Amino acid sequence: MLRRNGNQAIRVCQMDTKALAPLLALLVLLPAAAMPQVPNWRAFGTTVVASGRAGFSGSSVQGLWLSADENSVEVELPDGRLFRRSLSELNTPWQPIAAPGSRLPALRTAIADRRPEAQAKVLQSRTDSYRQFALGKTLWQSDNLGRNWSRIAANEKANLIGENPRYLVQGLVDANLLAVATEEGIWYSSDAGLSWVGLNDSLPNLHLEKVIATPQGGRGLLAIARGNALLEWVPGNREAWVLRGRLESWTKQLNWTDPQSPNVRLEARGAKLRVTFDGGLRWADLGAPAGAAAIRGIAVDAASGTVYMATDNGLYSTIASAEAYLREASWQPIPLPGKSRSLLDVYLDDAANFLYVSVAGDGLFLTQAPHRQTAPQVVSAADLQTVRAAPGSLVTILGARVSALEAGDRSFPVLNADGEETQLQVPFDAAFGEVTLRPSASASAWTLRLPVAETAPAIFVDREGAPLLVNPESGELLDPREPLRAGDTVQILLTGLGQVEPRWPTGEPAPLDNPPRVVAPVRVWLNGLTLEVLRAELAGGYVGFYSVVAKLPAVLDAGVVPLAVEAGGRMSNTILVPVAN
Repeated sequence: MLRRNGNQAIRVCQMDTKALAPLLALLVLLPAAAMPQVPNWRAFGTTVVASGRAGFSGSSVQGLWLSADENSVEVELPDGRLFRRSLSELNTPWQPIAAPGSRLPALRTAIADRRPEAQAKVLQSRTDSYRQFALGKTLWQSDNLGRNWSRIAANEKANLIGENPRYLVQGLVDANLLAVATEEGIWYSSDAGLSWVGLNDSLPNLHLEKVIATPQGGRGLLAIARGNALLEWVPGNREAWVLRGRLESWTKQLNWTDPQSPNVRLEARGAKLRVTFDGGLRWADLGAPAGAAAIRGIAVDAASGTVYMATDNGLYSTIASAEAYLREASWQPIPLPGKSRSLLDVYLDDAANFLYVSVAGDGLFLTQAPHRQTAPQVVSAADLQTVRAAPGSLVTILGARVSALEAGDRSFPVLNADGEETQLQVPFDAAFGEVTLRPSASASAWTLRLPVAETAPAIFVDREGAPLLVNPESGELLDPREPLRAGDTVQILLTGLGQVEPRWPTGEPAPLDNPPRVVAPVRVWLNGLTLEVLRAELAGGYVGFYSVVAKLPAVLDAGVVPLAVEAGGRMSNTILVPVAN
């Protein structure tokens, strides 16, 4: 094998507490699925981008047409799918269609007195013999047969529709009706180009070529889209990816090196993978699944030896081991979300808990990594990454569903077991050091090691990296995009703050009134400043949740700054929060 260990998801044990009820909508369990069962995929983000245009951007299309009645437009996506959208009711979404409808003919090409750009394509207006359009790096219009040209929807300061228009349609009855397809999607004008709106929302046309990093420390997921666009799904966002810039150039690497054992390497050769365990002296052919097309991405869990391969026609997995020198690997297909099977990339988070796939056009999807069913792992329930705990901590076993657990002579109460996942609370009287967890009254042979210290603070974050912060007055979850202001109080939800006073029984929800206080000294750090801690206690009505209420200073420097909680000298994960005066 490449190496061994394990990890994956999250649930909360909810009690009757109205103030914290909104948490349940965010802390959603993603049930694991053993290969080759159907994984529980869910969409991560949307299929549009906020890039400063006249609406959300998308990606380029293969064709654009105006219906004969001029009431709708049709597009063909790069994968051949057809969609139609009404222009009379712009709030209606794109609808898939099986065959083309009745369309106006395309604008005919024309000869201009001169072109605004050397390679621009010139088109003749339907209704005005003097008006011409030119498709170059931007969209141009001339009202004197090309002697003079002016930009439509772009100037030196702004570009409302993106660059490189490829298709332009114009109404016949209503010549002011224009629709154009650029490398950033579909745009519509009802006033001859004086104003524009984007038509990219609900169109499955986002192509994420490469996932770079998953959410961590308040930063969102980063990916590269077509056109070398660097995108981020900002934690707490619900509308669109955010354009962070454009890369001058980049090359997708279809290879992998074990960071702990550099002699172990994988690389793609054509439509097949090969592996070496001795630094390249010998290579073993892992082959490829029957009928697999071009490889678009690979992801590896070194601990279990699991290799995931994204191709033009599906997602597959195998186990890479020294036996590969003797026989070709056996590849297993993994069912994908939706109807499309064309993938652009596959990615595992740093802890190998979650598997991400970029589906051509349909965007990004997330599931628990299927290999966790053969390699369970225990992690903090707060961030599903940290392998540490304290007395009273809420932890999750990823990849195993058990009804009872024990460590030595102690029983760890199981709060929830769903799918292939188990959530439990570390007993308040647990011994410090590394404890070995094993299922009680079970034939399973696996054991898991969990370091237990006096404190192990971890701030709860949702699956998209947004921290769970609460308004202590209203009990409502704070929008992570809205800034905290000078003088505000904020409630931070954590686990792992350790012992409390008075003593509280393990596995029982904390009382709503006068919940037990945290024994360890607690400090909240905001951009290097320590905040006034008003309360540090168990969260009333919940098991394994702690609540820290802190007050922001009267004066703050505006910006996006780091926040962390220290308990008993140990620091939590760091989150990023916007602040303002």
